[in-house]
Amino acid sequence: MATDTPETRPVPTVSGAEHAPIVSFDGVSAVGASHGSFTFGLVVGRPIPLSNGSIPMVMGTVAYLKCSEHALRELRESIENALLLAAKTAGSAN
Repeated sequence: MATDTPETRPVPTVSGAEHAPIVSFDGVSAVGASHGSFTFGLVVGRPIPLSNGSIPMVMGTVAYLKCSEHALRELRESIENALLLAAKTAGSAN
């Protein structure tokens, strides 16, 4: 009999997650690859008041994300899964 249960894979035990920083960002400024290592610049918009009274949104780098190809593929899978979750909950009352 066929089942509709999704494939599962073992999840590694992670320690120290409670001490990991939380990085919020609005976009990616740069992408690079060299010798199997991938780098992304994460940026955030910050309002900066100027002496003329204007408050432009200035983009600034908040972090760099560096990883291997394996980690990049895992990140892509996690992002795709998060987008699927968001699509499932769109329009429903939470």
